[in-house]
Amino acid sequence: MKTRQSGQVLPLGLVLVVFCVVGALMLFNTGQVASDKMRLANTADAAAYSGALWQARALNYQAYANRAMVANQVAIGQAVSLNSWMNYAAVTSEQIATVTKPVPILNVVTSGIQTGVTAADKVVALSTQAMVTVSSIITRVLSASQDAMIAATLYNTSEIISVVASETDPRFHTNSGYGLLQKGLNAVAWSSFSKRYDKNDEPAMRERQSLIMESRDRFTQERNWELFGSWVPIGGLTVADLVRQGTTKLTAVDTSNGLEWEWMAKDTLSIQTKKFGFFSSKKAEIPIAWAASFANSKNSKRTSQNQRCNRLQVFGGSYGSEACGKFVDDNHTSEGFADNNVRSLAGRATRRSMSGYAGVQSFWVLSDESRSAEQAKLSVKVEVSLPSEQLRGSDTVLQADTLAAPVEVAGNALSSISIATVSYQRPNDFFLNTSKLEKANAYNPYWQAQLAPVSFAERTGALALRAGFL
Repeated sequence: MKTRQSGQVLPLGLVLVVFCVVGALMLFNTGQVASDKMRLANTADAAAYSGALWQARALNYQAYANRAMVANQVAIGQAVSLNSWMNYAAVTSEQIATVTKPVPILNVVTSGIQTGVTAADKVVALSTQAMVTVSSIITRVLSASQDAMIAATLYNTSEIISVVASETDPRFHTNSGYGLLQKGLNAVAWSSFSKRYDKNDEPAMRERQSLIMESRDRFTQERNWELFGSWVPIGGLTVADLVRQGTTKLTAVDTSNGLEWEWMAKDTLSIQTKKFGFFSSKKAEIPIAWAASFANSKNSKRTSQNQRCNRLQVFGGSYGSEACGKFVDDNHTSEGFADNNVRSLAGRATRRSMSGYAGVQSFWVLSDESRSAEQAKLSVKVEVSLPSEQLRGSDTVLQADTLAAPVEVAGNALSSISIATVSYQRPNDFFLNTSKLEKANAYNPYWQAQLAPVSFAERTGALALRAGFL
């Protein structure tokens, strides 16, 4: 006799369903934790790299600003040089026109040249004055912008790290014990990585002065020329040569208020003669034309050099060339005339002062410690955390307390650590020899940010701080 049985598997089926549901929820929770952990790692990398990238860009801006300030100083030197050179050309044309007055036909030509050169000189004088003023303003702005960038980076690095984390996920934060400690250490390192120098820091300013002098173009450095290139006999035992000499220098005078700066340009034209005797020879100079221009940080019409430059010496003396410092090798009498504003035969002033020059401004470069380091480097270390109570588990999704399955993690939070470094590295160039390590400096914009491996000690330290052991 067959008996009918039904419903006995239902309890077993229900138990199996419960196990499946619980397993699915546990799998869901595990997947959520793994997903959050991966997002934490990616966020930590992004935050560390963003902070390091900002600092690298700040150092690159520092380099660009330093190069621009040097370039503007060179431009001021060019303007002073051109101002002096055009005045010298006008003086030369006036001297020749004055001497040729007794020869009417020749004087027509020389007077025409004088008129043209004088007109050109007026245009150049205005444009070079504007160039000095504008370049000085730009230099001041660049100096102030360096101050602003250094200060802003001190605050922005920490802010960028926090913003990257919170914008990725509002639950993420970077203010764990480890995170706050590393933000503080990075701020200290950034503050000591570079140093500001001003007019009272004479060694650093002298170093900047040397760099500016080395960066001068050829016209500013030397405007020398000889008609014959060697001595030419002019009668008896006397030889002569027509020599033009000129140069421009950036000078500094140490005062109680710090260094005072001055660009000085001099241009001279003389006939150098040499007369041979039985046992010796005697040189003589016949000055033809001379001119000088200067711009100093006092915006004074008097040169910052020795004040004897501002007094006319007795004819036949040194005319201030020794007192003012020799700029040229041979035409010392002409140089002395220029130093003392000895007027041309037509009464033209031969020395000009230019206004608007602000001097060499304060600047930021790497500190002595950074420059002496084998490889100057900054580190940005970040810990992005997610408290365990904010983990999205099954109870959060289903909103059912009976299905709650709290996630237990070490230190009551999920976290991820990332490290990014800021280092100086010249880009690879096929045409340049990059085998030698180039020392870090504040003039080449080769600062780069990159992620670095995280050591076991860093992870252990962060965990100890999170667990309250440190």
